[in-house]
Amino acid sequence: SPPPELSEQLLVNLGIVTRTDDRRFTPTVGGYLIFSKEDPIEHREFFRYCVRCIRYSGNDPSSPIVDKADVTGTLDKQIEEAKKFILRNIALKASISGTKRVEVYAYPEGAIREIVANAIIHRDYQTTETYTQIVVFADRIEVSNPGTLPPGINIDNLKTAQYSRNEIIAQILRDMDYMEEYGRG
Repeated sequence: SPPPELSEQLLVNLGIVTRTDDRRFTPTVGGYLIFSKEDPIEHREFFRYCVRCIRYSGNDPSSPIVDKADVTGTLDKQIEEAKKFILRNIALKASISGTKRVEVYAYPEGAIREIVANAIIHRDYQTTETYTQIVVFADRIEVSNPGTLPPGINIDNLKTAQYSRNEIIAQILRDMDYMEEYGRG
């Protein structure tokens, strides 16, 4: 087993912990949101770091709510649970593959995973007044995040420019296979 100081330095280098002025180690926001043993929203400063999911029966918010959930937990759990929420609230279509009937979702499952992962990974975690939101309507899915566009990104270059708002979170979740980080999102 490596000496403790080597392990501590590795955690600092990975951005999971930081050393305080009094030489103690404390988790970074990204480290805490990914590796916490407890639900991060249990701490007051993180109570809105969840994904608010809503399914309306129609095409606008004035239609009745069919399903709703606040998805909490570490960021990897949020990605998994938010994706599950969407999948249980979108239509399945039947198609024939060879000689068998196969059911496929109305939206590609890979695209849903990518959208959810990007929303959670690239959220502005300095904005604490609201949630990441996923709204499923009868005719579409809308995903919104707190915060503004990151520096250097504008409406004109939105499709081609790249920027990682949360490099540590992106790197760790990439290593956990939740994102590619190839700029194809």
